[in-house]
Amino acid sequence: MKRTTLFLTALTLIFPGVAAADDKQTCLVAADNAQTLRQQHKPLAAREPLRVCVRDLCPAAIVKDCTTWFDENTGLVPTIQLVAKDGRGVELLAVKVSMDGTVLAQRLDGKMLEVEVGEHVFVFESADGTKVEKRIAVYEGQKGQQVVGEFPAPPEPPKRSELETRRQEATRAAAERAVTQARIEKERVEERQRQQAAAQAAAYEAARNEKVQDARYYRNVGLILGGVGLAVGATGIAFTVAGSNEKSAIVNGGLASGKDISSAASNVTMDEGLSYTGLLVGGALVLVGASFLIFGPSAPAGPSPTGQLQFDRGIIRW
Repeated sequence: MKRTTLFLTALTLIFPGVAAADDKQTCLVAADNAQTLRQQHKPLAAREPLRVCVRDLCPAAIVKDCTTWFDENTGLVPTIQLVAKDGRGVELLAVKVSMDGTVLAQRLDGKMLEVEVGEHVFVFESADGTKVEKRIAVYEGQKGQQVVGEFPAPPEPPKRSELETRRQEATRAAAERAVTQARIEKERVEERQRQQAAAQAAAYEAARNEKVQDARYYRNVGLILGGVGLAVGATGIAFTVAGSNEKSAIVNGGLASGKDISSAASNVTMDEGLSYTGLLVGGALVLVGASFLIFGPSAPAGPSPTGQLQFDRGIIRW
């Protein structure tokens, strides 16, 4: 390689007017890089520097050698064809392919692609995101090498009997869900009715107890007032009898010894006043007590048939 570079350099010194100094240096570097890449078996990479050193502005000797190398190199650049198939052998086109991490094609179209010699990793990615990796060696000078990415076959459609079984299972599952939902809803309604019936029964029982307490109060007050009235009336009657006896004794001259008529008359007057007061007050108390007993609230005879029926229905109906 050093001899080739020295030879090319000597040619440029012999023919100094062929190209400018910068162009000469560029051509020399390009020719040297191209030879290095060719020796490394990288024909695709060597093509770019060869295109530089075959230009007319390069020295004629360099152009001659680079043209020869360019023609030789063109036959060494390998080409590949990307192909994708599913498990049944059906060719797929909507597939993205990358090589060594670099995207080569967004969609397959059957065109030949130039790649570098060596081992490469190809990744095929289908439209649904499924990826298939393919590792192959690309040989120098090989043209039209196919790189095939094989995707797994799609699952076969279920048989008719399987479809029917699945449909029946789905229908049965939906029916079971509906029955379960209906049962849950029924239990909710039943519980709500039980709570309402219990609340109604409790409210009725509270009202009934209140009425019973009121009836007992009026009855007790009426009995007490009536009893006191009778006692007061009896006292009045007793004073009436005593006054009457005292008056008879005065008239008939049957006063006790040592007791004068004026004192006896005073006693008769007092007995008559107490008699009238006792009879009047006793009668009034008896009348008030009787009014409490007659017009006061009466205790309910038993539980409400309607309330009991509602409560029972809330329990027995469901």
